Order: sequence, then C-alpha cells, then structure tokens
Amino acid sequence: MDNRLTDFLSRLNAATTADEAWEMTVAFMEQMGATSLVYAAGEKLDDYSMYTTTPDWWMERYTEKQYAFHDKQLHHCMNYLNTSFLDLGSLKAQTFDGSAEDKVSLEFSETGIASVVTLPLRLPWADRSFGGMSLACDMSMPELQMLLSENGQIIHLAAMYSHSIIQTLLRNEQAQAAPLSAREKECLLWLARGLNSERIADRLNIARITVDTHIGSAKRKLGAATREHALAMAIQLGIIAP
Repeated sequence: MDNRLTDFLSRLNAATTADEAWEMTVAFMEQMGATSLVYAAGEKLDDYSMYTTTPDWWMERYTEKQYAFHDKQLHHCMNYLNTSFLDLGSLKAQTFDGSAEDKVSLEFSETGIASVVTLPLRLPWADRSFGGMSLACDMSMPELQMLLSENGQIIHLAAMYSHSIIQTLLRNEQAQAAPLSAREKECLLWLARGLNSERIADRLNIARITVDTHIGSAKRKLGAATREHALAMAIQLGIIAP
C-alpha cells in the first residue's frame, strides 16, 4: 500500500470527532491536488449533512437558493455508484438551454474551479443512505484525468475510508447526545446475552411489543440500521457491558 495512504489511514483511525476526521481528509485531498472539497451524506435531500471547504459566500448562496435540488453531483451520488466528472471549462464554452443544473454548475465555477470529480460512497450498514465526495480543482479536465491516472486509486480508497470513519464518529456523537433510557439499555443487554424479544419480555415481565418498541427506540437514538448494529454500537460506546 502507498505510504501516503497508510499514513493517512493511521491518523484517521486516531480521530476522536467527525470534525477532526474531516480536517485530516481535507489536508490529504489537498495534497492529492484538490482545490476544494465537498462531502455529503444522508438519506434524502431534506435529511443530509455536508462538509465543504468552498467559500462561505458560495455556501450561503447554495443554501439560500436551495441549490441542492439542482446539484448534478449531489443527485448523481444519490442515484449512482460510478465516478462522475464535471468539466466546467467545457460547459462555459457550450451553448445550452439554461437548465437549472447547468446554471448551478456555472455559478460554482465562479469559485475558481475548472473541473470536478465526484466519488459516490456507500456503507454496508446503511442501505438507504447515500454519500459522496467531490474533489473540485482549478486544473483543466485533461490535467485532472492525468492526476487520477496516477493517484485515482489512492484518492478513492481515502474517500471511502473517510466516509466510514466520519459517519461512525457522527453516529457515536449522536448516541452520546441522546442517552438511552434504563429500560432501553436493559433490553439491549439481554439481547446481547442471546435472548430474543419474547424471552426478554418474559424475563422483564412486559409485553413483547414493548420490548420491540424499546429496542426500536434505542436503534433510532444510536442511528443504527438494524438491531444488531444498535447492539454493536451500544457495546462499542460502553453503554452496555454484556
């Protein structure tokens, strides 16, 4: 494995907050040639988070005018898994129909960006979620493609690992901000000891549907995709000790 990537992954593993992991990712991607970086992840357009190094004035305009609904790269990450390219230099030279998507892309070029490569990202424990990282560069598209021919695999692996670490840390922070109730912890504890919902209900002298409700609530608070994932997070965070 490339030493640059090995060093980056080692430092990323030591990150204790999502913000810290993001800062490490920015530093690495800038070394790889990115002028600015955009990272987004979530389930839908009204439920996603975004990290970016683009200028404040651009993000204020992006938010105020709800450009997310016309962002080609964001929509690509939501619907596809293949790498996407955006050649802003070529787009400027074209005569187009004035579509909202093209207008957003052209306005983005005002930040000094000439080309963009976007990497859709997924996590095995978050089936309904999307993620993506865009490296925006001031170099031409041929120059960007040359860069990717040399470092594309390293960049993609770094983006995938960053996505996993940032999302894990965000879920941990979310779990710590919304502590589980005593009954939710108790249900998870017995689940960890091998009991199913029916046996947990018998042991706690409550209805099975109540057990499922407690486990479902714990799952939501932890931001987990399944009850098994919620159980693993509760153990990892020290919420329960089987």
